[in-house]
Amino acid sequence: MSKYLIGIDLGTTVCKCSIYDDAMKLVSQAGIEYSLIYIDGHIEQDANLWWELSKEVVIKALEKIPDKNDVKAISVSSQSMAFVPLDKSGNTISNAISWLDERGYSELEQIESRFGERKIYERTGKWLYGAYVLPKLLWLKKNDPDFFLASKIAFPMDFLIFKLTGLLITDRTIASGTMMYNIVKNEWDQDILDMFGIDIDKLPQVCLSATKAGVIKEEIAKVLGIGADVQIIVGGQDQKCASLAAGITESVCTVSLGTAAAVEMLYDKPVMDPNMKIPVFSYLTENTWVSETAIACAGAAVRWYKQTFAPFLSYDQLDDMAYKEYAKHNGIFFYPYLSSNDELSGTFYGLGLDSDIAKTYMAVREGITFEISLLMDMMKAVPGAKSPQKIVVFGGGSYSQLWCQLIADICDMPVKVMDTSEMAAKGACMLAGAGMFGNLLNVNNDNSDNNDNSDNCDNTIYEPDPLNVKIYMQKKKEYEKYKKKIFG
Repeated sequence: MSKYLIGIDLGTTVCKCSIYDDAMKLVSQAGIEYSLIYIDGHIEQDANLWWELSKEVVIKALEKIPDKNDVKAISVSSQSMAFVPLDKSGNTISNAISWLDERGYSELEQIESRFGERKIYERTGKWLYGAYVLPKLLWLKKNDPDFFLASKIAFPMDFLIFKLTGLLITDRTIASGTMMYNIVKNEWDQDILDMFGIDIDKLPQVCLSATKAGVIKEEIAKVLGIGADVQIIVGGQDQKCASLAAGITESVCTVSLGTAAAVEMLYDKPVMDPNMKIPVFSYLTENTWVSETAIACAGAAVRWYKQTFAPFLSYDQLDDMAYKEYAKHNGIFFYPYLSSNDELSGTFYGLGLDSDIAKTYMAVREGITFEISLLMDMMKAVPGAKSPQKIVVFGGGSYSQLWCQLIADICDMPVKVMDTSEMAAKGACMLAGAGMFGNLLNVNNDNSDNNDNSDNCDNTIYEPDPLNVKIYMQKKKEYEKYKKKIFG
């Protein structure tokens, strides 16, 4: 008789649920979109909606489970760097502050002057960036003192665990996104908290992912229609859970091809960048850390191009048109800096009267991939870093054969495509299984080409073509040359 594992993935604008059996075969999925709240230039969310939608997607996904008493564990993957204040009874006292909110940027100068950017980086693995929790807390302390009357501060995963168990628990990957967590010692950094007047008692307890947080509340079990013995297992930040499901190792890096593109590399120690350009996080498992960096506009840049210049064509049609420009020296380069947070500006370079949709669309795909390759080069150049031998990609962009082959040729590494639609939720299910049944390897299929970690489908391998690699090596140099020429 199969036992079932539930993974809730609370994203920025979508709440999803996946259910796997104890052999890690996908059984059911459900998802609901929800909105951000824009108030006076700030970006917030209703944390109570996080909870209501989580219950709704779990109930929806459970419709395909014949005997709901066979559900044994639930874990959560969630967005990071968002947070909500709670009163003594655990009720929200205001909206949650979204990770997209930019109010913390005004406090970075204070952090640098009082503590020092290098000291912050060496302890937390974070460069000064306003999206992290600490600068936003300092803004609230100055502009909304009532916020600090809160009894507790909860992050998205913690809030759901609290609703499920009554316990406020986070994990290392979520805590790592606060700029208050010492990733070397794996504990809240008391010096940082003391310097900026943050009460450690307001913060969640930090536990290792895949450990048991507690048993589900009886009244919640009844609402969901599952047994009262279901274990709630500590999960993690969504990008980290997704990389786990993708099979990240020290020789296999992962690339998430969504709205943004995130690159993850795994280590057995925190590999700190002397230039403080690469954020470092504690990882889901014991004695592991990840370096992580991202391009704000990856899939977003492709979508922008299609909607603006070719709304009458599908993505597949655009890819088909672009193939005739594959590995061609047509002199067109695209710099995908379209986000409001980018220091540079999005730019086409080298346009002429013969610049058609095929050439410009190909330049968009290439430009994003050049940026991914440059990020990987920067990550590999950090002292103590290792060079991965394979890239695993997932997310909506992984459905583009053109893009996957470009990554293989420009990065000069085999690219493996994971054929699953919800990697973060799958990672949460893996953690649920590990917490329930023991060692993570018991529920994580080996990441080899002969035993693919897939959802009932074969995965695809894209091998770099030596001729194309040579051509793109030269094009990448030209891309960098014109980048310096344009942006300095």
